[in-house]
Amino acid sequence: MFNFFKNRKDAQQASKAKMQSLKEVIEHVGSSRGSLLEAALVLHLTEENQESLARLLMTFGASDPWILNQGGERLGDPAVTEGSDGAPYVAAFTSLDRATAAVAEWGLPNHPSPISALELVFALNAGIGIVLNANEQHFQWNFTPLQVSNLRTLYEGSHQYEVGGIYSVWKQGAYGAVKLLHLDEGGLHIRLYGNAWPGRPAEIDVAALTLDSGGDLAIQAVGHMPVVKSSFLAMGPRKLSSAPVTE
Repeated sequence: MFNFFKNRKDAQQASKAKMQSLKEVIEHVGSSRGSLLEAALVLHLTEENQESLARLLMTFGASDPWILNQGGERLGDPAVTEGSDGAPYVAAFTSLDRATAAVAEWGLPNHPSPISALELVFALNAGIGIVLNANEQHFQWNFTPLQVSNLRTLYEGSHQYEVGGIYSVWKQGAYGAVKLLHLDEGGLHIRLYGNAWPGRPAEIDVAALTLDSGGDLAIQAVGHMPVVKSSFLAMGPRKLSSAPVTE
């Protein structure tokens, strides 16, 4: 009988702590300090239905979560934890503040680094999962390795591929720009420009795009390159502009 009341008290305390965490996130989102990803995660943790899950998955696919890198490699050595299923999970975070707090809490030499969720999902090896906010028990979500595989299928089929679209992408150690030239059953045909940026650009001057490569962050330009959809999405594309496709 004593254990029954103890377990009930523990469950009530856990529920109270969860609601407090969710309340804080809601307040941050309301004051414009939060993110759409955190809002979608709050909604799903609160409602836990198929509609809220679908919203979380699509919001995650359009987001830039933070991972904890130890070196300069993009996905060479991110902080990884082991899930209850024994599989490795990349620790990702819904904000820079949460990523920074995890570094301090875990005493890691790693540094927070933003990455496109598409890039993270498509670049991971099979058998690796993703855990959001691993150090926050009441504001956490896991994508098992199987679910990550399902995300690849979901995002590949739902992504809006726009012929003529100009996308910022991660390529060859820097952010670059590609233009989607053609779409067919086999995949995509793209043009990779030589322009490069150290951070993801918020906008791109189409007239300034060039096939010449140069500078400290040089990207090898390619006038025409066929790729499968998964390879394109692994670059973390984000559409910024569009231009007509000419011969």
